Amino acid sequence: MKELSEPLYRAFTGRVHKLGYTVVEPENKDQPAELFKDDQYIGFLLPNGAIYYKTGMGVEKEVHRLTDILLEMKPPYALYAYAAYLPFKGVEKYKMLCEFGDSLLAARLDDDGELQFVTWLYDYGHEGVRHTRYFDTDLAAAKQDFAVRCGLVDEKRVFSDKELAALYDACVYRGKNDETLICDSGKLLQGLVEKLESLDCLEPEQESENELEV
Repeated sequence: MKELSEPLYRAFTGRVHKLGYTVVEPENKDQPAELFKDDQYIGFLLPNGAIYYKTGMGVEKEVHRLTDILLEMKPPYALYAYAAYLPFKGVEKYKMLCEFGDSLLAARLDDDGELQFVTWLYDYGHEGVRHTRYFDTDLAAAKQDFAVRCGLVDEKRVFSDKELAALYDACVYRGKNDETLICDSGKLLQGLVEKLESLDCLEPEQESENELEV
């Protein structure tokens, strides 16, 4: 397996540190780093991103969580590694990840190795870019905005997080209070609630307090 790039490694260790993990660098650079959660030892972080741990230590949940984070981060970094820098003055630090029509999705590395995403529209003749929209490290939001800008997704079919949360509350309320729901409608409503919960657009307390009854 290919080793982690230096920016990806820095960004990954920075993210997991914010989640309460500690990455201990070895004195011998030929040795892998060690992972801890609070005072609990988890295992080795190998150069390719795999985590070596001993079974029976009760750390499987933490290992799966860390692995999922890294697997989510890998694709955009791999794409960025082979992307070309933009040739326009003022945005030379950005690389183009994708373009369609007059829209483009780009990214740059910040000082912590994190990818910062942005969307633009090309000027006439594709000689520059305009109408900047920044998305920090939120690739999902950047991709959605890019899809809307280039016409691949109808903007009227896209809901904001607040709108999705309001829709979720309305569905839960109806499920609890509408005694006229028949079986098929109830199942459809339950499926919609579960789909909304899977989008990570809700506050944790909101999900735990609302349980649909159909």
